[in-house]
Amino acid sequence: MELTCTESGLSARDQILALDGVPIANRKLDDILKTRQPGETVALLVVHNALVEELHVSFGQKTEQTFNASMVENPSPLETAILKAWLNN
Repeated sequence: MELTCTESGLSARDQILALDGVPIANRKLDDILKTRQPGETVALLVVHNALVEELHVSFGQKTEQTFNASMVENPSPLETAILKAWLNN
């Protein structure tokens, strides 16, 4: 049975050593994961609670939220402050 990362017990504190038997080493995990598709299952070799374990996890659907911002004719002082703060970041 394939599990999501959370269901498999993977923690943010775990160290990922290898993905599908290939050492991570100096490769960026984010770049590796971008090539994977939802539903695909991988084997992760991790250090979890001071033990080396192999976890089998499957990728779920990527969820992204989009927002639409538009100018209003007469913004309130709060809306003006929010816009100024957002543009300065």
